[in-house]
Parts: sequence; structure tokens; C-alpha cells
Amino acid sequence: MVALLVFVVAQIIISFIGQDTGTMRLMAGIGIVIFAGLTAYDAQQTRALLAQYEDQPEMVKKVSIFCAFQLFLDFINMFIYLLELLGDNRD
Repeated sequence: MVALLVFVVAQIIISFIGQDTGTMRLMAGIGIVIFAGLTAYDAQQTRALLAQYEDQPEMVKKVSIFCAFQLFLDFINMFIYLLELLGDNRD
């Protein structure tokens, strides 16, 4: 989580300073690594939460929706950074 916060602050600073292709590709690569790690972490958290509430079916539904949303956001962000990394700049 600390890496994600540092990454967001660095992107804000870079957006004010100026952007070049190398810096943006480096930030996209770092973003992919961070969100891949967050995906693995969220998957383990999902497993632990579902094991904790396995005897409460209503809570399992709520937890599974929340965890699916977290994983969805991780995948979307990873996809965005993959597009930035592999996309062609047409400026």
C-alpha cells in the first residue's frame, strides 16, 4: 500500500514537471508490478475472509462482492498500465 501511495504522488509530480516517453513507460512498468502484487495480496485476503466467514452464508455474499470489486479494480488498473506501456504514442 505504501508503494501505491508513493507511486500516485510520483505520478502527480511528474504530470506537473513534464512527461516524456521514457518516464511514462517506466511509470507504466512500475504500475504493472504494483498492481500485480496488489492482485496477489487481495486474492489471499479474499481466501482468508471467506475461510473466516464460511459458516455465515449472508456474510459470505457480502464479502465476496467486496472482494470481487477489489480484484476488478486491480485488473482494470493493471490493464490501463499495460495499455500505456504497449500503446503507441500518436502525438
